Amino acid sequence: MGSQRNDEIWLIRSNGHILGPFTQKKVEELLREREIMVLDEACRPFKIWRPINELAQFAKIVEEVRIQSLDSSTDTDTSTTTNAIDDSMTLSVTENIDQDFNSDLTEEINVQNNNQEIVYNDIVEEKSAKTNSSKANKAPRFASEYSSEVQGEGKRTSFIMWGAVAILLVSFIGFYSYKTFLKSPIVKSQAGKAAIEKGLAAFDVGDYEQALTYFKKAYESNPENKDIYIYYGALLIQVERQTFAGRSILQKVITNNLEHQKLAHTGIGLSYLIENDTRKAREEFNKALSMDSSYLPAVINLGVSKFQENNIDAAIADFKRALSIESNNPIASLLLARSYAKKWSDDKTPELLESALQHVDYSSDSQINYSLEAQVVEAYIHSLGYKFSKATESIKKAIDMDLDMTEDHRQNIFIDQRFLSWSSLEFWCQAIVSQVDDTEEVKTFESICHYKNSQLNKAKALAENAVNQNPTHPAILSYYSKILKELKMNLDASTTLSAALRQNSERQYIIPHIMQGRFCLESKDYDCAVEQFQKALDINANNLGALAGMAEVLFYKNEKVSAKEYYNKANKISSQYKPLLKLKKKMN
Repeated sequence: MGSQRNDEIWLIRSNGHILGPFTQKKVEELLREREIMVLDEACRPFKIWRPINELAQFAKIVEEVRIQSLDSSTDTDTSTTTNAIDDSMTLSVTENIDQDFNSDLTEEINVQNNNQEIVYNDIVEEKSAKTNSSKANKAPRFASEYSSEVQGEGKRTSFIMWGAVAILLVSFIGFYSYKTFLKSPIVKSQAGKAAIEKGLAAFDVGDYEQALTYFKKAYESNPENKDIYIYYGALLIQVERQTFAGRSILQKVITNNLEHQKLAHTGIGLSYLIENDTRKAREEFNKALSMDSSYLPAVINLGVSKFQENNIDAAIADFKRALSIESNNPIASLLLARSYAKKWSDDKTPELLESALQHVDYSSDSQINYSLEAQVVEAYIHSLGYKFSKATESIKKAIDMDLDMTEDHRQNIFIDQRFLSWSSLEFWCQAIVSQVDDTEEVKTFESICHYKNSQLNKAKALAENAVNQNPTHPAILSYYSKILKELKMNLDASTTLSAALRQNSERQYIIPHIMQGRFCLESKDYDCAVEQFQKALDINANNLGALAGMAEVLFYKNEKVSAKEYYNKANKISSQYKPLLKLKKKMN
């Protein structure tokens, strides 16, 4: 059996070349001499190629070579586990799939000389469709199994592919860099500049909520833009009551030694005042006054901080100081009136009420900034002195006033106006109506107080009661029409306002004509608007709403000279009236 095995004929496939045929003995000699390796493949005629270290016939010599390798400390690792697979077993498998493995089968080999080597060079063979799983453990070869032409073509293809990859990679990096580091900052910068321009435009006309929206966008686009700090910080405090955030922004103005230092200190003081930290608030106001001793907002805010602490005498002194700087300032005047009224509640000196009234008479007929609030203060002071008939007169004036006049004014955002807000005046409203007769005018007045406090349902119910009590009162009908319009009941609102105009044939009340003139202006019925505003001016030639309305409608009628005349008259009464500020931009 041994001699028969030694006579078996084998072909060897090594480094892309087929060697042989060899007897088994010759193959073993070549293995010992390291001419071939145990990882090379061998096959017999009509069999498939297998690694030598997987053939049972060569198991003994493979183990011998492995031991020699270990002993000589060579770098070649041939320590593999030999699977003693009998060739008859492989044959039984391959007999059924001969057609699939034709390229791996050898033909009949005739050996003429066992010592002669037959070498077939550059034979390209197809790889077997199936390989034994143990081949996965075979060490990689570094010798090419392809021809030089194939290798060259492969190199060229590889070069082209890597070049394409490099171009794509460079393009991607360039696009990403442009989008991230160039385009994105440019877009953000452009968006930030546009937001600043819109924010400043809204700020200039007193639309502070809109201005804050734009300045937020600008700040998000570029938090390092120092030009917006003073606006953004102050608006956060006054519009949204974000005292900490606003204070942090304004502190940057001071830290960076930017312009408007006194405004920044005043704004920070406002944030502390809202938080009821009056001591810190005064420290900031005094810092602002150390830079400008006649800076009105800081002086008024000092008085507010003392009024808030119930230090009335000190508050009165500050409000008087403010009026010495600006004699017709409505906020300082009404805060001073409130301070006198509060002091009267402690010592009941009649002169205090007289002093208080002196500072509300200025706005009783002009209908300008804080005119409506002035009527509430005036009525309350009269009620404190038990002059209820005079309180009723103030109430009658109030129901014929433009309800949105204060909101339609550009207010100074660096002045604390909380003690003149309608939430602060609500108690005074209730105190007044509880002491006078329950007439239709009083019901309307109480309704107005609820309306200004955003209590629309209560306002509507009281207004309906007033209309039912007197369905021919022009001012009450006009006010009820405003509530209906607020509730989107436009047809009912229009019908009610028409009734108010019919009932105002003697032109005793001005508000029906103001409201109708604005309605006609919105509808672009300019002739109607001119007619109604003129009727309002016939009642009161200095009515701010009528003058501004006439200027606007004449501007749209392209009567620019006449429009400018009315604009100038209105501007002398109040330069901070929002409709005038917006009209000025259009006229320019």
